[in-house]
Amino acid sequence: MVRSKPMCTTAVHDAPPLRNIRVSALESDVQVPIVRELTRRGLRFCHVPNGGFRNILTAIGLRAAGVRSGVPDILIFDRVPTRPDVRGIALEVKRARGGKVSDNQREWLEVLTGLGWECRVVYSDADVRLLLDRLGL
Repeated sequence: MVRSKPMCTTAVHDAPPLRNIRVSALESDVQVPIVRELTRRGLRFCHVPNGGFRNILTAIGLRAAGVRSGVPDILIFDRVPTRPDVRGIALEVKRARGGKVSDNQREWLEVLTGLGWECRVVYSDADVRLLLDRLGL
């Protein structure tokens, strides 16, 4: 099934629908191909594993160790050739059906944008390829 969904969104504004994408049941179904694309391009990045269900003791320990709710899923640290003012790229990955940005996630995207990061909500690896091509990565 193919559904229309905004391609990328900034931290504050939704972009108009640009094209169709495949619907994924899980966010990881979207993220794994994105990681493959970032790896293929030789980019320096990391995944921030904030999601998932944990027992209360593990959650308390992670919180004490610095885990923060809402941090974007993928942080890319490479310099952007077409935008030397950009300090990094933050991607919040969402599945096409039912993927919503939480208040904490929106706050992080806004803060990082204010600090010079290019922040996007993405719904597919095609979104990421298009964004990276536009940024010269």
